[in-house]
Amino acid sequence: MKITASLVFFLCLPLFATDVPTPRIDSSLVYSYANRAIFAFGGQDDGGPSNTIYAYSPDTSSWKQLSPEGALPPPRFGQTTIYDSKRNRIVLFGGQGRGFFNDTWVYEIALNRWTQITLGEGPSKRYGHSAIYDTATDRMIISHGFTDAGRFDDTWALEFAPKTGDSSTARWLNITPSGEKPLKRCLHHAVFDPERRQMLLYGGCASGFGPCPLGDLWAFDLTKGTWSERRAQPSPDPRQWYGAAFDTVRQRFLVWGGLGRGALKDLWEYDPAANKWQVPASASSLGTERSRHQGVFVADSAQTYFFGGQLGSGAYTNELVVYPQSQSQGPRISPAGIARVFGGTATTVAPGMLLSVFGTNLGPESGVAAVSNEQGKLPSQLAGVEVLVNGLSAPLLYASAGQLNFQAPFEISGTTSAQIAVRYRGVESNLVALPVTATSPNLYRGAFHTDGTQVGSANPARPGEIIIFFATGHGITGPTISSGQLATGTAFRPVADVRLNVGGQETSLLYSGLAPGTIGILQINAQMPNSIGAGDWPVALMIGGLSAGEGLSIPIR
Repeated sequence: MKITASLVFFLCLPLFATDVPTPRIDSSLVYSYANRAIFAFGGQDDGGPSNTIYAYSPDTSSWKQLSPEGALPPPRFGQTTIYDSKRNRIVLFGGQGRGFFNDTWVYEIALNRWTQITLGEGPSKRYGHSAIYDTATDRMIISHGFTDAGRFDDTWALEFAPKTGDSSTARWLNITPSGEKPLKRCLHHAVFDPERRQMLLYGGCASGFGPCPLGDLWAFDLTKGTWSERRAQPSPDPRQWYGAAFDTVRQRFLVWGGLGRGALKDLWEYDPAANKWQVPASASSLGTERSRHQGVFVADSAQTYFFGGQLGSGAYTNELVVYPQSQSQGPRISPAGIARVFGGTATTVAPGMLLSVFGTNLGPESGVAAVSNEQGKLPSQLAGVEVLVNGLSAPLLYASAGQLNFQAPFEISGTTSAQIAVRYRGVESNLVALPVTATSPNLYRGAFHTDGTQVGSANPARPGEIIIFFATGHGITGPTISSGQLATGTAFRPVADVRLNVGGQETSLLYSGLAPGTIGILQINAQMPNSIGAGDWPVALMIGGLSAGEGLSIPIR
């Protein structure tokens, strides 16, 4: 009798190809942390308005055109899109194509599908407006814009799930304040400042109501629902159709290029904490004059990407410009930063063992879980990360800036030392060396009944009952299995002897082998001694004569 355990992986995009978008203006960009990809939708190229969607991988520096299933949004430009991080989807509103739009669509990334959502009364049709996603209140906020009927100064909130998380109750709310507000305008941008919970709106064009272009900066307090102007000198020259993003790492509002008194190429940063604009020294290398381009910040690499636009010559472009070009600080493994996945600092490494690395700048800021391929094998590179063990790229299960999970390659068997380093975006970390042993048992600090429920004080084990345990660090199996390979079936048993006792009494092992559907996990089905009395008894696991150490006790009643 046994149960199986499965590793759970998040869906990732397919391998990227080189489907570079056509040169275009007025598209929209979002970045998905879950998919490690920038998504570019719509815009206008030489063929007119578009409804194509592309994904760009910063890790492979390549584009892929996606082919969504079902109905598509009508072709358009000047729309807004936000990334709904709670649901890993893109939300689209408005724009202009054959007329103006005020429709709302969602693109579900995992399903590669667009769906139009029907809502009650909301914002009027418009183009050249601005939008943000307020993560704290789970709302899309849009403001300003225009149609051929005129320009707007209203502000709306799309509440995705106003009734206890029920997304079927999504609704638009007019949150335009009665007090002061930015002049009616279009062709501007707004960004979300999460630290101060405000929407920053800059520049644009108020033709018919005021100056065109504009150079004013406003903040919408998302807690109070009020607008206030931010005045600071020096400040950028007035402009419209510029590229913008908010750098959440350095807390800066970036404005690049646009159209003022001609096409511009200067880059400015606004510090909301100090209420100060400045031109960074590194901005001079960005490129030529342009307008009608888009920007998005990628926190994983602390870089802003600008895409497309119209050059000073008048030609459309599909350039992707990165600011800043390089990062100064590489990955670093912390002291005692190699750990056993089930707890405790690693002092030795066994072939096939699951381990964690802790440190700084090890990978993307937002964690990425691996996806096994069609052959059930883990990747050795994930989100620009490699873990090198004696120069071999180890199979990866998870990567983030502070933690990596990996499997020690079986190929280190027979060596005496494991030299471990992290390579992120081509930069290598410091080296950590640990002794290699045939086994290095690491017991999961939990036990399970055969129905899958966990053993605990309210659900104790009983004498003679079969209880399930999990561990890693069991070493080589017979038959052998490849590094990073998903176990199928129950044939893979440790070569080393496995023993488990509870309360000092030896248990009878009905099964000790790789847990089907997992990578690097040993499953142990042990029958509790019939003679054991009631109590909370320590569990001791030994593999190849080495102990897993203390840490697990189970109640028996």
